[in-house]
Amino acid sequence: MGISQKIDNPGNSSPTNSQPDHLIFIINKQENIESWNDSAEIILGYHQGEIIRKHISFIINNGDLKELIHQSSNSGYASANVQLKKCNDKLINATVSLNSMLDKQNQIMGFLVLVKNINEVKTTVGYTEEKLTQTSNNNCEEQLEHLKKEFELFSYSMSHDLSAPLRAIEGYVKLLEDDFSEQPNPEVTESITHIQYNVKKMAALISNLLTLSRIATRELKMSEINMQELVREVVEELSKQYECKPNITINDLHPATADYSLMNLVFFNLASNAIKFSSRQTPPIIEIYSEKTEQNIVYVVKDNGIGLDMEKADKLFITFQRLHNIELEGTGMGLMIVKRIIDKHKGNVGVKSEPGKGAEFHFSLPV
Repeated sequence: MGISQKIDNPGNSSPTNSQPDHLIFIINKQENIESWNDSAEIILGYHQGEIIRKHISFIINNGDLKELIHQSSNSGYASANVQLKKCNDKLINATVSLNSMLDKQNQIMGFLVLVKNINEVKTTVGYTEEKLTQTSNNNCEEQLEHLKKEFELFSYSMSHDLSAPLRAIEGYVKLLEDDFSEQPNPEVTESITHIQYNVKKMAALISNLLTLSRIATRELKMSEINMQELVREVVEELSKQYECKPNITINDLHPATADYSLMNLVFFNLASNAIKFSSRQTPPIIEIYSEKTEQNIVYVVKDNGIGLDMEKADKLFITFQRLHNIELEGTGMGLMIVKRIIDKHKGNVGVKSEPGKGAEFHFSLPV
């Protein structure tokens, strides 16, 4: 990966401005530390030279570390309770999550490691439980709102810390591009293009991670939605983003009571997937329709794309999972976002497909 630097806060921000107990590391596929954020340096007490290129086991004291990495390699995500080793040999109880990072060929090139200090989590939870037994329902709601805001602050902090080095990389790449503009070097141009592609992909990953966290804490803003109009707007927006022009049929769609902006996101991800995976067909055909029962309204996005093996379908809605090795844009998080949103609406999401025969993604909303 070759980042080999600390993930600094940009501008005049000091390390203490972000949550000091949220540690972020990036490790390569050899499991060596490539970069970290300010909070990691503050809490663990190591200097950059003492950490960079060290194996992750240098700071994570966990016998199950190999299993954790193995699980993240297979499913894209893994989490476990661990002990962190500080520079003074003291141990900190913490929980760590590993997210695998894929290259353009869908191969693992490293892991994003997020660490949360468990002691503070326990203190916060303990405080909330105590208040639940001592206060009225109004005070309980205040505490819940407080926890939500803390979680949102953590999500913002994480996004902020990860976005800063990307902006720096983007800036340096632009300088390189300008330097070689008068005397183009094919090798350098190819490398610059590859860097720009990965910066764009990482930025999309950060954005989607932030979206996932916001879905978890967001209160639903329910209203009666004209799904026909919503889907038409989504398709119009997508038509500007893709070179291929699929034949998209929007049948009469039943209206529903749901969160408008989240439903927009659901159809955007499902329709975007359908376009991507049918883009090599002549012509690409997509159909969007709905059916109503006594309990639910079911919405379907059907395509004539490459399809998938239903034996692997359970992995579709897991973060960072991609079941095809073909080179297509995307982060592997779209369907996970769809599932989180539909779960929040107390609905269900699923797929019907066969390899080479397209796919039908469907979700239901209660009547």
